Amino acid sequence: MNCLQSRHQNSQVIDNMNYFLRLNEKQAGPYSIEQVRLMMRTGQVSKDTLYWEDGLTEWLPLSTLGDEIPAPMPVSAAAFAPPAAPIVESRCSRGVYIILGLFLGPLGVHNFYAGRYSAGVLQLMLSALCLGIFKVYKGIAEGVAGDPSTYHQGHMNTLETLCFAISIFVAVSVIGELLTVTKDGKGRRFYLT
Repeated sequence: MNCLQSRHQNSQVIDNMNYFLRLNEKQAGPYSIEQVRLMMRTGQVSKDTLYWEDGLTEWLPLSTLGDEIPAPMPVSAAAFAPPAAPIVESRCSRGVYIILGLFLGPLGVHNFYAGRYSAGVLQLMLSALCLGIFKVYKGIAEGVAGDPSTYHQGHMNTLETLCFAISIFVAVSVIGELLTVTKDGKGRRFYLT
C-alpha cells in the first residue's frame, strides 16, 4: 500500500467519526468532519473552537486536528459591498440650464428647472427684496420731493447701496452656478445638448 492510499483510508476513517463541538458554552453535535470543515469555511467555528470525540479525555481546540480541518476562507470586504449604483442621467439639459441662467438667473428660474429649489427660492427672494427696496425708496423719494426728477439727485443712499450689493451677490452666484453646476437637485448628471 502506497502513501496516497494510506492517507485516503485514514481520511475515510476520520470522515466517519462524530465530532461534538462546544458552541456558545453548550455541547452541539454530533457532526461529521465534512460538516466541521464546512462550518470552518463559512466562519461558524474557528480553530479555537473546542471539540470532543470518542477516545478523548478532554475538550481540545480544532487546531489540534491539523491538516484535517482547513483554515477558514478569507472573506474579502468586496464580497459584501453593494453593487455600484448605475449612473442615471437627469432629464435636464445643461444647455437649457445655462440659457435660463443667462436670461432669468436673478429670478432663479434655472435652479427651479434643475430641481435645485432652495437655491432658486433664495435667488428669487433676494431679487424680490432688491426690487421691493427700490420701489419703496422711489415712493418715499417721490412723496418727499413731490417731483420724480429729483429722485436721483445727490449721492447713493444706504438702501440703494444695499440693493446694489444684493444684485451683485445674485449675479455672481448665478455666474458661479452656470460654470460649476453639472447635476440636478437629485444628484443626477445633466445631459449635454
